[in-house]
Amino acid sequence: MNYIIRKIIPKEIKLFMIWAEKEGWNPGLNDGRAFLFTDPAGFLVGELDGEIIAIKSAIRYGNEFGFMGFYIVKPEFRGKGYGYKLWWEGFNRVMNIPSGMDGVPEQQENYIKSGYDFAYRRIRFEGKDIIPKDSFNVQPVVDADLCNILDYDKTIFPASGAAFIKEWVSMPESLSLKINEGVTIKGYGTIRKCVNGGFKIGPLLPIMKYMQNNSF
Repeated sequence: MNYIIRKIIPKEIKLFMIWAEKEGWNPGLNDGRAFLFTDPAGFLVGELDGEIIAIKSAIRYGNEFGFMGFYIVKPEFRGKGYGYKLWWEGFNRVMNIPSGMDGVPEQQENYIKSGYDFAYRRIRFEGKDIIPKDSFNVQPVVDADLCNILDYDKTIFPASGAAFIKEWVSMPESLSLKINEGVTIKGYGTIRKCVNGGFKIGPLLPIMKYMQNNSF
């Protein structure tokens, strides 16, 4: 059997979205575009005799920061070492810079062995038939906001994310909203269509802090 690890070609990014949905993660339809613009070499696949059986992302934001995710092996090929080899190929891309990752609880012990520490728990909430209310002042993000959003992002993200943000706030089937004071951005979020037909919102934490501090 011939097992190789390689970078994806752009059209294969759809495979990452499909597999992630099967795992119950429900990614945005166009989430991969922003990461591809950031680091085209950051999406890897494990291919066995011409069949893709494992996927992983290991995105580098230049030489400042890295982030790993999308670690999935087809169920029938799990426990055979294929995913392990792919994981290390991804880790080697970011091992010389500060990095983080999305992880699943059952793999936490393995992450720790590689030098990662648990930092935050991520909780996903879902709702149906939600009617939005005008409870605070938000406005659509426009092209003229990009520089101000980049300045704001530097205060919450450990690397320059210009390529990512430019694509993120303008992705198809999405809407990005901002809170600002004058020309100063205080928070922004993007709602985008997901694989299962619903919508996902994020990031929101800085907006929530702003709302709490201003008694909304």
